[in-house]
Amino acid sequence: MLTKKSFFRQLIYFRYFILLLGALITGYLIYVNNFTDAVLSCGNVGDCNKVQNSSYGFLFGLPVTYLGMAYFCFLIFLYTNYFITKKFTTSNFIELIGFSTSLSAFIFSMYLTYIELFIINEICIWCVSIAILSTLIFIVNFFTLFFVKKYVEDEAEQL
Repeated sequence: MLTKKSFFRQLIYFRYFILLLGALITGYLIYVNNFTDAVLSCGNVGDCNKVQNSSYGFLFGLPVTYLGMAYFCFLIFLYTNYFITKKFTTSNFIELIGFSTSLSAFIFSMYLTYIELFIINEICIWCVSIAILSTLIFIVNFFTLFFVKKYVEDEAEQL
């Protein structure tokens, strides 16, 4: 039977897996775009190079992929606390920071997806995958934020 605590732990592990996957994809994009002469492949879906090298691929002169890597690394660092301390019930503040960060990344990724589809008129499958991962992280963070609050309230009632 799945208890509240085991469900919460599974969400935490799933979120950590998504974050690691996002960091790997973003790292691949950074590597191909900045450290090789290779052309980024999107298969037959779109033109990833056009999207990545457009003026929207940079923010304040910095490639957006660097911001994505900072986002994934920040959340990986933030949530590593769960694996070090094993204290799943004293993390309201961490969950609030993670939720706020993932909400910002979700909104920004939706904006970039809109730019791809309606302004650049090309799609980058790598960018879409990052947007999907950001959406998943946001959804998981939404549930864990309220789950932590409910779990702490249930623990307090039992005392």
